[in-house]
Amino acid sequence: MQAATNPEHLDDIANKTLDSSYTMSIFYLPFRVAWCKPMSTLVTIVLWTVGLLVIWTVLALELKLTEYLYRPDRPLLGDFLENGQAKPDYAAKFHDRWLNLRSAGDELKQAGADLPFSTGGDFLLAEIGNRTENDLVKVLGDLGKEVEVKVAGISVQDFAKSLDSLTRPPSQIIEGRVNRYGTETTLTITLRQQRNVDQTWSFAKTVESDSEHQAALEEMIDEAICHVADYLKKCDRHAVCKGSEPVDTTSELSSKAQASLLKGRRSLNRYIRDNRHPDLVAAQRHFRSVVESSPSYADGYMMLSYTLAENRQEREAVEMYDRVVRLLTEAKQTEDRRLSDARFLKACSRLRCYRWNDAVAAIQELRQLADDLDCRTRSGKPSESEKLKAWWADRYLLARCHAEIGHCFGHLIVFLPKDSPLRDFHRTALPELLGQDVFKKLSLPAQDKDHFPDRGKVAAALYAQMNVYRKKSSDVDPIYEATWKAELHSRLAEVAGYAQYRFAQWLGADSDEKFRKQCNEAIRSLQESELRKPRHYSLLQNIGMILLTRRYDPNGEALSESEEYYQRSIALRPGDYYGHEQLARISLRRMLAATNQSERDEAAKAGEERVAKSLKLRPESSGANFLSFYFRLAKVSLQPDPPPPNVLNALLADINRYEPDARDSSYLWMRLGCYSLLLGTAPNETEFEKLKNDLVARLQQYALDFKDEGASNWRTRQMLASTQQLELQLAKPTFAMREIVRLDMTAAIE
Repeated sequence: MQAATNPEHLDDIANKTLDSSYTMSIFYLPFRVAWCKPMSTLVTIVLWTVGLLVIWTVLALELKLTEYLYRPDRPLLGDFLENGQAKPDYAAKFHDRWLNLRSAGDELKQAGADLPFSTGGDFLLAEIGNRTENDLVKVLGDLGKEVEVKVAGISVQDFAKSLDSLTRPPSQIIEGRVNRYGTETTLTITLRQQRNVDQTWSFAKTVESDSEHQAALEEMIDEAICHVADYLKKCDRHAVCKGSEPVDTTSELSSKAQASLLKGRRSLNRYIRDNRHPDLVAAQRHFRSVVESSPSYADGYMMLSYTLAENRQEREAVEMYDRVVRLLTEAKQTEDRRLSDARFLKACSRLRCYRWNDAVAAIQELRQLADDLDCRTRSGKPSESEKLKAWWADRYLLARCHAEIGHCFGHLIVFLPKDSPLRDFHRTALPELLGQDVFKKLSLPAQDKDHFPDRGKVAAALYAQMNVYRKKSSDVDPIYEATWKAELHSRLAEVAGYAQYRFAQWLGADSDEKFRKQCNEAIRSLQESELRKPRHYSLLQNIGMILLTRRYDPNGEALSESEEYYQRSIALRPGDYYGHEQLARISLRRMLAATNQSERDEAAKAGEERVAKSLKLRPESSGANFLSFYFRLAKVSLQPDPPPPNVLNALLADINRYEPDARDSSYLWMRLGCYSLLLGTAPNETEFEKLKNDLVARLQQYALDFKDEGASNWRTRQMLASTQQLELQLAKPTFAMREIVRLDMTAAIE
């Protein structure tokens, strides 16, 4: 009671009560005002909104500053200027290029699944691509992009940088200067640390236009990135490339080679995506720069060889693969995966040189590689995970070796001569190819006595060997990945279909129905492979080739379908001469089958344009050159009036210059066509008799040279039949009938 009556105590209680009452009144003032005056509700909302925005801004600033201050410690991109003016786009381009360099080659990872490449080793491009990508990533660390820090749309970059400088040492800053002096574009890259210049790189290119300026700048940025990355890695390996093993990049891949490798991969990616031949040529140029700058970098030669092979420069591709083999062998890296890859791809390129001896050499190389792989993997699975991956890859490569050996035997069937006896180099290789027991059973006659049936037995033995190696390939176990199994199945279907068609061509002239049956089965096998490889241009060409064969489709009912396959192959491979050559054959058949002059002229024009495209891509192509002469002869032969003698003499002169030995059956047949047309130009009976006797002698010699005993090559039989018809026309010719003597122009089309 005493405390309650204490005046001082009562005053404290009164003051506290008053303060509390005042505080509550202040707190509830907006509501009381809102209760008393409804118009003040808007003021209340504004006050609360402003308060919340202030709180949100403070939190956002704290979050942004936290992200900025605790970002990874890595080099940052600073200002990029062009002629003294700020160019943020250049900094973004530099950053994007850096990231592109680390991840260049995404398309290569899908290699083997949907590539338009011709090699049986497409699947290895993924492996080679991954290795080169890893080599690039080893060189590059992480690059931080200096982005502006904004809060509520207001830049706080300077404030953030000030805090950053107080909390930790300043990061390395990469700055760039681009200048144009007349026709010269220069790029200067500066690396700063603690506001001091640490290192400077300068690059210069001569340009003529704005587009060239951008291309030159892109090229210089690529090279600059590699120089900067290499320098940073040498200066501070652990800070720049955390978690990776230190590597000496100068021993295999120089900075210039790194830039060239990047550009080569990028061009190859574009070629894979867009099928543009200039991209393939550009990739080849960049990979040449790689091996020139870093001659000990094996995968540089591998990538160069791939682009060479894709551009049908197989001889040079074989030389490049040889360099890889020598490089790794001299370094005693016999277990290196690159060595197996190079040996396999070298044999594939050697086969695509399309000569008997090259195919034999490819078989020998693939057999040796298969033996080495079998020996290496025969002992069973290793326990270590990395070795197990290599073991699985070797088993798959072993299966592919057997498949490619089978494909080589399919090509050997093509390279056997149909119209002439076996040569010494054929006979020398056969015992090793077929085995001594099989070879002895063939009982081949002497070289100057063997005929078409004898060579047909050799073709059958080669076809049997193809099937042996197909089975060997199928029997390899285990094939670890499902993709590998599908790829192998697809390749074996292609090998079987191609060899079956080539062997069917050895069927006798009286076996047309059997030939068509074999062709249909071959087409089904190839189309089965097409389901897996719809962009494999050489596979499309093989299907189109069978559909185009006159013996398979004498009435031309499949010409449109064949044309579609070749058009698809050209869309995938515009730089391939063979697709245009085959399209010209389609035009030739349409020209000869045309029922009116308009159709004939249209087909002739299209065919001549296609021949010109083929010869532009491959001037030395024997097939395209033959077609160019064929079109000229067919055009004058189909005219109702006899052609001028000078036209025929000019054609004969060109044929004689191209094929001076006069031994090829097709060119000899074409000469006969020219001489038959010359009969119609005879000015008098004396000249007519002279030309007629000359033509009869030539026909008899032609029959002696190419008429084989027993069944003969179907196309040769067609040409022989046409010459026999010509002989009948000449049996009782008169000067008045000289203009109707003509050679059947369809005979030389296969």
